[in-house]
Amino acid sequence: MAPGEEEAARYVPITLTHVLYEEGIPPLDSSTAYSRIRTCNPAQFGRKSVSPLVYILSAGDVVGFVLAWFSILPVFILVGLCTLILVRRDLQTMFFTGGLVANEGVNFILKNLIQEPRPINAMNPRPLFGKYGMPSSHAQFMGWFATYFSLFIFVKTMLSVGSLDYVWKTFCTGVAVCSSVLCCASRIYLGYHSMAQVLYGVVLGAGVAVLWFTVVQVFCEPYFSQIYQWKISELLLLKDMSRIPNYMWFEYTSVRQETKKRLRRKSS
Repeated sequence: MAPGEEEAARYVPITLTHVLYEEGIPPLDSSTAYSRIRTCNPAQFGRKSVSPLVYILSAGDVVGFVLAWFSILPVFILVGLCTLILVRRDLQTMFFTGGLVANEGVNFILKNLIQEPRPINAMNPRPLFGKYGMPSSHAQFMGWFATYFSLFIFVKTMLSVGSLDYVWKTFCTGVAVCSSVLCCASRIYLGYHSMAQVLYGVVLGAGVAVLWFTVVQVFCEPYFSQIYQWKISELLLLKDMSRIPNYMWFEYTSVRQETKKRLRRKSS
């Protein structure tokens, strides 16, 4: 085995992150054997496909391993929203995604205006990714998502009937909030941002979400019924589902009725 390959085999990169996870059995006294998180140049492990500077999570650091995956949650959310747009062609989903993009634009502007560097400490001698960290883009993204999602679920949708509807809404909101908290915690745990950078990001994202939700519902939604009738909207199969509170049930019953009609025609 070539020099560095044996050492490199012990480390597994966590997809889409600047983190390597050290495989193997943790030592009996891991606190003195090596630090919980440390930085390195991956070239010393024979790796060229990862960031010039990466974090190494010690073997057995389950918390760091889980949080590293939660740190890429915004990527999955964006992919999910883009998939919904392609499948549903719904104006509400488009404005939802548009708000997230606008929120990222606000974050980019503020970062370059404030120009506060990312935290530097013994475990992180120089910033991992990007020069500026105030406010945290991940925290602002998740703060925006959790707030807008919660408002949309409670104000615009009906997931069930009676008291069960409130239970479902609370559960969905709870999942969004808990996921956001874990994503934000990962930014501090892995050393990407300071506590202040994350907190300001969450507060700012939540504020932008409330503003965007108000703009969409008050100024944009009244025109949805006109927008989806445009020729370009017909060409793109755009839909206005804002007046259907329980779209899943509506879609289910509509498909079921149509299937029954077609079966009757086929049998007659």
